[in-house]
Amino acid sequence: MVYHFSPLAKPCVLLTVAALAFVNASAATPEQKESLVKVTATAGKIGDYGQQSVTITLHIPPDWHAYANPVQNEDLAANKTEVKIDAPTKLDGLKLNYPAGKRVTDKDIGSWHVYEGTIEIQASFKRTAGDTGPLKVAVTYCICNDLTQKCLPPETALLEVKSK
Repeated sequence: MVYHFSPLAKPCVLLTVAALAFVNASAATPEQKESLVKVTATAGKIGDYGQQSVTITLHIPPDWHAYANPVQNEDLAANKTEVKIDAPTKLDGLKLNYPAGKRVTDKDIGSWHVYEGTIEIQASFKRTAGDTGPLKVAVTYCICNDLTQKCLPPETALLEVKSK
């Protein structure tokens, strides 16, 4: 299902319940739809004191964009790209470093920031002593096509990442 794009329309996040798509780090299962955005995550080695980093990469196809985090437009804030990371035990000091994004301006509605092409989001945190289990990474995003002026419902890519 494709929706016509209007930055002032209700955020595409409101469509989540009706159209949530789950994407694996490799390929979608038969029950899942194939996503246009390819999402991967790579975990770094766990340090001596439990420090770890994760790099989340989004490959957005040409002529499409995802909303940046922050979007820098209150009307579009609910559409921002968002990463959540969970571990078998509590993560301390989780910091997410989102890239700034590209500024888009419209004379009638103002400006906002988007991601295009390949972008990386960096996460850093400290794990509980002895926790080396896999991490669960959820990346929620909403993409729009710049040529057709249409947006797809929001998607959430669910990944399981093993530490090195």
